[in-house]
Amino acid sequence: MREISVYTRYTSMGASSRLRFYRYRKLLAENAIHADIHPLLGDGYLKRLYSNRPAKMHAYCAMLKRFLQIPFMKRDLLIEYELLPFVPLETEMAILRGHNYILSFDDAVWEKYRNTRFEGKFEQLAAAANGVITANDELTEHLRPYNANILKVPTAIDLERYQEHEAEKFPVFTVVWIGTPVTYTECLLPFAGILKAAADKFDFELLVIAKKDVPVIPGVNMMCVDWSEAAEIDLLKRSHIGIMPLPDNDFMRGKSAYKIIQYLGAGIPAIASPVGENKNVLIPDKTGFFASSAKEWLKAFEQLYLDAALREEMSRNAAIAAQEYSMRKHAARIANFIEKCFA
Repeated sequence: MREISVYTRYTSMGASSRLRFYRYRKLLAENAIHADIHPLLGDGYLKRLYSNRPAKMHAYCAMLKRFLQIPFMKRDLLIEYELLPFVPLETEMAILRGHNYILSFDDAVWEKYRNTRFEGKFEQLAAAANGVITANDELTEHLRPYNANILKVPTAIDLERYQEHEAEKFPVFTVVWIGTPVTYTECLLPFAGILKAAADKFDFELLVIAKKDVPVIPGVNMMCVDWSEAAEIDLLKRSHIGIMPLPDNDFMRGKSAYKIIQYLGAGIPAIASPVGENKNVLIPDKTGFFASSAKEWLKAFEQLYLDAALREEMSRNAAIAAQEYSMRKHAARIANFIEKCFA
């Protein structure tokens, strides 16, 4: 059994850490990898972040705690993004000296450092790493010039849980979006005008699985609920279609297509922006539609709203496509990569 220390950005409350680290711990153990997980930012920080409250004190305490963990790090490390945010490259490299490490990225986090004194930190950390794990092609191509030993692992789902769960559809045509309160503001609200235009034409309910008190979109029939791991699959399966709009910018092009993957697992068609990894996951006219303009969004809405046979066909296609995004399948790939990097 190989022993590694895993340094995540968040606890399991944080989506990126939960989906790419915590959920894999048991599966990695089945592949002879024992992972001790050490989060940087705790639940208190995330609760304040999701409620738009200041969280600086939580961040300061988290950084102090991580500094105190440094003497106890194992030799082999798996790190989400970086050990110490907003700490100079030279300091972090000094801490990592004598350790083997793999970096893992599911977002274009280097955009946060653009035009700051920390610009280039992620790239240089990647250059010195034993290997890099990325969630999509955009991240892979950005980091390949710095480290050729890269494994692309999509943000996968526990496919068995999706397949075991049966659920009846909501009586009202339901369009679902799932995410965090932060991504709700960044990704969904910019498309409020399109959703309002759709609501003027079609009788549907927009189900937002994030937080029950997110700002509502005027003129759109909405049901907003708190996300929970226990309820998410049931809510997704009871919906009729899912949406994943994304603004087209450098940071969003680095996003993984996890929402679409969840919709595939739930067996529901999707409408998505043709941005970043979305283009590699959604199969146009098979598992859903791409839409860029308001006209394209409304046309896709109309087709899926009116044509139940089309929805059923796309649902069957989605269930088949979901096979490529099983956590069990990708856990074995991750374990093999870890062994190769730390051999």
